[in-house]
Amino acid sequence: MAAFMLLALLACAQADPQATPTLRFIALGDQGTGNADQLRVAKAMKATIQTKGCDFILLLGDNFYTWGVSSVTDPQWESKYEAVYGVFGLPVYAVLGNHDYGNGGGTIDAAGARETAYVGPSDTWHMPAAWYKFDRGPARFVGLDTNWIKMHADDLGQTAEVAAWLRGFTGWKIVFGHHPWVSDGPHGNAGSYDGSGPASSPETTGARLAAFFRSTILGGTDLYLCGHDHDLEAFESISTSTIEVVSGGGGGGLYALAPSNADPDARLIFQARSFGFVFVTLDATSMTIEFRDSEGALLHRLSKSRKGG
Repeated sequence: MAAFMLLALLACAQADPQATPTLRFIALGDQGTGNADQLRVAKAMKATIQTKGCDFILLLGDNFYTWGVSSVTDPQWESKYEAVYGVFGLPVYAVLGNHDYGNGGGTIDAAGARETAYVGPSDTWHMPAAWYKFDRGPARFVGLDTNWIKMHADDLGQTAEVAAWLRGFTGWKIVFGHHPWVSDGPHGNAGSYDGSGPASSPETTGARLAAFFRSTILGGTDLYLCGHDHDLEAFESISTSTIEVVSGGGGGGLYALAPSNADPDARLIFQARSFGFVFVTLDATSMTIEFRDSEGALLHRLSKSRKGG
């Protein structure tokens, strides 16, 4: 009976969002450790799914520590994905992080294709390309390959394609990637990642990503979701009103926070050195973002509104 009730709850959670006025999803990154912290966050996610409903999950990169996966049959698919998130029976939309590209430096280009090629037994994993879009309810979701932009002068057309996807939609525009625009964690801001100076290479500083965020994401997006720094943060771009959420508390060891962001356009809304995830609820005109810890407790709630498209 208990198993039947769980299946019924999950079936309700997957109801067609086009037919319901509200869309609900969870977003988290830096989760792919296979350790007790990842499992504890997943348990809290399960409780939230059962009590509040959920249409899908976004994974924000670093899906498999430390070297990514070796193939589409790597045992990590079972231990770090299928047994943790595949069991929810919900669609999971993922993007690549630096660790998914073979090591912490994100330098092994061929490694990312092992995740775009995966089709698993739960049939829940969705990464049709290194960057892609999908529409659900009143929102367009665009998944990025921020590691590629950071590490390559040739972005293979990603910037132009993403910009076109955002221009051509009138509802909520939600983008998710791995690297942050700004952060008070140790990785810091695009353009000066990890305390790097102007004499450093663009691959180190993230200068290309900084330009991409300015040209394409800020102002063209309602919400940007990312990880990379292992904490929970929220910022608003003062000039454009784009909200950035850092949801890097999925399981990787927590990072220290230093509330001293130097970008004059970034207004700090919230931050916590905590494992956890974000739970987003939206309809045509309003969005609510909840930060929840590894026990599922509410840490902070923020709201954003827009005119109906």
